[in-house]
Amino acid sequence: MVTALGGRYTRDFTNTVSHLIANEAGSEKHKVAAKLKIPTVYPHWVFDSYATVSLKDANDDKYKVKLFAGKNICVTGLKGTERTIVSQLIEKYGGIHSTALTKSCTHLVSNTTEGPKYAHAVQWNLIIVTPQWVYDTTDQGVYQTETLYCVPTVAPSDSDIVPLTNKSMILSRSDSSLSVPSTIPNTNTSTTDFILFFLLLFSFFIKNISLTFSYFEIKFNLSTIYFNHIIFFFKGPFLF
Repeated sequence: MVTALGGRYTRDFTNTVSHLIANEAGSEKHKVAAKLKIPTVYPHWVFDSYATVSLKDANDDKYKVKLFAGKNICVTGLKGTERTIVSQLIEKYGGIHSTALTKSCTHLVSNTTEGPKYAHAVQWNLIIVTPQWVYDTTDQGVYQTETLYCVPTVAPSDSDIVPLTNKSMILSRSDSSLSVPSTIPNTNTSTTDFILFFLLLFSFFIKNISLTFSYFEIKFNLSTIYFNHIIFFFKGPFLF
């Protein structure tokens, strides 16, 4: 049909593309088209143009793929005016605002990680974003990446932290790689025995040294007496 109307169809999004045909918002091609101000239209834009043999206005609301087209969005944790504003923006830009969270929902808008809706959204693997995702998407006119708007988790307070005051609690984990021996050797007794053995060996060594010195002292005294005797013998004739 596109070629019959004189157009050219391509699967690749290049700088020659003038229109993007899609059924819903949020794809990478849709994001690029929005940034480049290239209209994204539903397939029936081609059908109606072909049927009337005239190019329909791509900016007509019935052809234009809006920012939340194809998205079924539930809201939780918001109150009063903010809840009203978010739900109105979702519907204004082509999304479906669902008051009840079901498996058919695509997104959950929440500012808290508490509550049954959040728990079920996690269980069902739904996309969970903060309200700022809705505001930025509509303000900038470009579908924003959801991973940039994750709901922050609340840090635990001091009262939620239980200190480990009992050392036995540290060893209570069931880990086969950790084992505590039934008996612990007394390192103090081993150290004492070693010191006593060293002192005994040292005293024995000192005793032998003392005996050796005594032996040399006796030999020295005997040698001195013998030497004096020799001197006296030689001095004798000269004195008389």
